[in-house]
Amino acid sequence: MAPSPDNKSSSSINIEHPTPEAYGGVPQMIERANSACKEHERVVDPPNKWEVGAWYVYSLCSYFVHAFLVPVIFPLMISMVAPQPVVTEQDRLRTRSGSQCNAKEIKLYQELVHRSIAVGDFHFSPLEWTSISWAIGLTLVGPILPKIARHLDHGPYHALVLGGATAVGAFFCLPTGLFKPIWLFPPYIAPIVAADTIAVTAHTRHLGLMVRGYASNAQPDFPARRAIMGWLSSHATAVGSLGSAIIAAFTYHMLRHDDQRTSLWVVSIFSGLKWFSGIAHAFIVGRPVGQPDPARSSLHIASIAAYPHAVGAVAGVAVSSFALSTVFTAAMLYVVGELCMRPTVLLCLLLVYFTVPVVSMPLMQAVQMLIKADAVRMQVMGLLMSAAVSGVGWYNRRGDWGTAHVLALALAQGTACGLLHAYGRALVADCTPAGREGAFSAWYAFARGVGACAGFALAGARPRDVQTTFGAAFVACFVGVSVLVFGNVSNLRGAEAAGHVGKEEKEAASPARGLDERRGREMVSLRQELRGDEGVEQV
Repeated sequence: MAPSPDNKSSSSINIEHPTPEAYGGVPQMIERANSACKEHERVVDPPNKWEVGAWYVYSLCSYFVHAFLVPVIFPLMISMVAPQPVVTEQDRLRTRSGSQCNAKEIKLYQELVHRSIAVGDFHFSPLEWTSISWAIGLTLVGPILPKIARHLDHGPYHALVLGGATAVGAFFCLPTGLFKPIWLFPPYIAPIVAADTIAVTAHTRHLGLMVRGYASNAQPDFPARRAIMGWLSSHATAVGSLGSAIIAAFTYHMLRHDDQRTSLWVVSIFSGLKWFSGIAHAFIVGRPVGQPDPARSSLHIASIAAYPHAVGAVAGVAVSSFALSTVFTAAMLYVVGELCMRPTVLLCLLLVYFTVPVVSMPLMQAVQMLIKADAVRMQVMGLLMSAAVSGVGWYNRRGDWGTAHVLALALAQGTACGLLHAYGRALVADCTPAGREGAFSAWYAFARGVGACAGFALAGARPRDVQTTFGAAFVACFVGVSVLVFGNVSNLRGAEAAGHVGKEEKEAASPARGLDERRGREMVSLRQELRGDEGVEQV
């Protein structure tokens, strides 16, 4: 007796198509489907020229806040309202050769380092008062950053985060010279530091999204991603350094007036307006909105612990920021108070330090492409350059420096600063998985701020002890090299762990991947046949 058509169809289907258990069961099939959905979500549109241009403009308008406004302008403003020290003839004999310093410059130096601010039984200098205000700002923003990061990654109002932080920070720059009480400066400086940290978080997150937009529309290739990331980050650093040079030149021009307190207030107002002008970046750009993820929202900021290369990158940022801030602050105090160089030389020193990255960063990016170096190697290069500068400063701390020597070291340190800032940010962004850009960027911004604050505090507390400050910076540079090299921090492996590159290249010829794809097509065919034949489904 011939088998019925139904039996025949059922038999043929059971032979040609295995059951779901043959593929590992339903949970494994769902996991594969979720993986496919995640891969689809990774594909985003590349940024247009307006988006990239607005991102650069914000670097121009905001980089100086961390590099010059907080560590230079605010200590000067505090020194103008703090009790004035008495400058004696002995204080004016500061150079190693015994020549007299200019009375105006040595008076300014004494005002910065003299502990004239009394709080109970404690006395602080304007530099130390700025350090305290800086630390308060970081302490305030620390508990807020996890919520900000979660909102940036899974919330709909990204523009309000960046725009609001910029507006708040710019606003607190306006009234800094309106009142004279010294206790008002922490309420001024702390919100500016907190707002800058939040703005850096949003700005760095946007870098990761832009690079992902470029990479998702091209063949996954680590050298291509490395080139895109290096290009964007290095040129943004160059533009930001140019903005800092503009503020430095404007500050020098205003300090030539007799009423220096009012002149510095004008500089602070101009700084706030300049920072606020970058707010257009928050509303010009538009990136895809992340989907809410309440299951892991409470641990979102802690997800970096699962990515050791990202942890090492953040640690390297903290150490390098400490070294850069220590060298910058200690060198400026040494040039003014010990070498007694003329104000024009001081201006040239600042301009060289801030403008050299405008030229050196594009050149270094070309060198990176030529030698095929990743972000880790470029950071090591910057740390070694900074170690050389601090080592020379420590070794010749009792020497009589000439103008050419100081400018040469400023050129080298400016290049090192650009390298560490640009490629530290690039390394963190490369090690950041999709959907967690805000969380990892928050760690980057906070580590950068903590390192810079600690370096500034050390140099401000020991203004006449360059042996300690330059020595600490020298040691910090080699600690940073050790973290990156002996900590096995890898740009490529970090990007692979984050899922940005390497997966397609590594699995293109994999038999397992081909088997999964073939089985997936068979399961889709099976489901379509079962839906089209109700009789077969019943069997």
